[in-house]
Amino acid sequence: MADEKYLEALKMAIGMERKGQKAYSDMAARSRNQLGMKVFAYLAKDEIAHIEAIKEFSVKLAGGRILPDVEKLVTREHHKGNETIFNRPLEELKDSAGIGAGDLKAYKTAMQTEKDGYEFYKECLEGATDEMVKKLFTFLIEEESSHYQILQDTYQYLAHPADWFAKQERPIFEGG
Repeated sequence: MADEKYLEALKMAIGMERKGQKAYSDMAARSRNQLGMKVFAYLAKDEIAHIEAIKEFSVKLAGGRILPDVEKLVTREHHKGNETIFNRPLEELKDSAGIGAGDLKAYKTAMQTEKDGYEFYKECLEGATDEMVKKLFTFLIEEESSHYQILQDTYQYLAHPADWFAKQERPIFEGG
């Protein structure tokens, strides 16, 4: 993939991330469930970090400058406090389980958005030859996958709380 193709792919990536950020912000505002609001707000914030990283990467690529390392562009600071959404005590989570059908549809839409982003970044990675560009697309693939997992876990928790709790509380069997 030549620099111009990279720039076009990065421009499309920024558009996808902006669309995701707006959708997640809207979903957070409409969600009637506290956990849903937190998850969507977290994802919206994450999308902003991705946009900024892609923009900086694009500026350096367009200017013919040395491409930055992805780890330096996106810190894990924006993940702090949010990766523990399900690390609260199970009893506390039981009090907030359950959600309406409209909210569940939002989760399905969000999961499809993350799948689409994953596929787009995967295609970009397959066409990339520059190692730093490959690292950027690999990072974005991992982020989309992480977002999908968060959404899927939250969907399962809200749609089927009894099943989710049974899975979390499953006993360990001994013997043989």
